[in-house]
Amino acid sequence: LTLNSLAPDFELPDEHGRNIIFGTFAVMGVVVVVPESGDTWLNDQGQGLRDSAHRFAELNTVILGASFDTPAENLAFAEAQNFPFHLLSDTDRAVGTMYEVTRAPGEKYPEFPMRHSYLIDPGGRIHRHYSVTDVASHAADVIADLEAAQTET
Repeated sequence: LTLNSLAPDFELPDEHGRNIIFGTFAVMGVVVVVPESGDTWLNDQGQGLRDSAHRFAELNTVILGASFDTPAENLAFAEAQNFPFHLLSDTDRAVGTMYEVTRAPGEKYPEFPMRHSYLIDPGGRIHRHYSVTDVASHAADVIADLEAAQTET
């Protein structure tokens, strides 16, 4: 995926089993593709997004988490962490493949997705790609980019 390319559209069940269609959001959207529910780094990354949810809402942004876990696993994790955003289940890894986060069978931890996030603009184009290495600052980084994008328009 390249900057300004159209983000792949998808439909996945959320933590309650309700299908969420990505293309229906006409806002700045953050697609967060994450490892398995309960991962320590995910706790930190998700908590940062959770704790900044009010600012994301002020910036007209929807946060969508996605993992290879089942809706039941995501529900338990979302409830334990008090996440105000949807956690989507990509159990067949089709969306992970479209968003280039699946690992090759010979790679270390092939069962887990790579930790990437995408900031997608209201037109459905990739505005920014993040290879998340600092989970604690990820929410602040995305917010800074959202604020900069709003001053550009």
